[in-house]
Parts: sequence; C-alpha cells; structure tokens
Amino acid sequence: MDDSTDYEKLSDIKFVTGRQMLILIVSIALFLQSFSYFVTPTAWINWQLLVFITSTNLGAVILAILAQNSADDIAATQRRLFTPSFYRSMNALSKLHSLIEKEAEKQGHSVDEEIEDLAPKIYGLFRAYLDVEASNKKIIPPDPLVEKPPTDYEVEDLFLPKEE
Repeated sequence: MDDSTDYEKLSDIKFVTGRQMLILIVSIALFLQSFSYFVTPTAWINWQLLVFITSTNLGAVILAILAQNSADDIAATQRRLFTPSFYRSMNALSKLHSLIEKEAEKQGHSVDEEIEDLAPKIYGLFRAYLDVEASNKKIIPPDPLVEKPPTDYEVEDLFLPKEE
C-alpha cells in the first residue's frame, strides 16, 4: 500500500458516530420486534429471552470496561510518546519536507527522486566529515569487549527440564 494512503488514513481516523449507533440500535429493535409477531409467547421463550438480554447486557458492560481500560492504556502511552517536543520536531520535519517538495517541483522532480538523489550524497558528506575529524583528533573506536564462554558445561545448563 502507498505510504501517503497510510498517512491519510492515520490522520483521518473514522469512529462510529452517535447517529450510526442510533440507526444500528433502532434496526436491531425493529428486527426483534418483528420476530415477536411470528412466535407465540410462552414461559420458556420468555425465560430464554430474559437470559439472552441479561447475558448480552452483562457482556456489553464487561466489554465496555475492557475497552475503556484499553483506551486509558493507549492514552497514557500517547501522552508519554507524543510530547510537545515530539510535535515540534514533527513540525520541523514537515516544514523541511515541504521545502524539499517545492524545490523538487522547481527542478521537475518528485520528492522521492530528490531523496534518492540526496541521501547517498548527504551520507557521503557526513561520513567524510566524521572520518576527517576522527583522523585529525586521533579518535580510535574501542575494541568491543567480548566475554569468552565457559569451557565446561553441565547438561542442565544446555537444556530446559522436561515438563511432565
């Protein structure tokens, strides 16, 4: 799928509206009411309907509580991740993207073409700069420390015990 389509979907999330909920509820009510015209009521049917109504209502309440709990978790995560600093950074990147897009249009290129052209050049520029700075300042990256594995093993160290 195209990235721009994903971004559009993300920025324009569709929720069930109050009107849609009302139409759904009225439709279900009309369907269930029409059912009562075709079936003769008995004590057994009344009992079954009572159990059905109670179980669906209880299920709806439990699911609503779980949904609210999930919504609270999502909201807490979003508050931690999407800070004012994040939004300022995204705004800066968005402005940069807009500028690249304008310049690309002036040159008769697409943004993707410009990025494909610029990315290796920018990487090469930064890489060369870092290499020169590292050699001028005599910066040598440290060797990674790797622990040697133990030479003697017990069978219990190699395999998990079987569960019976």
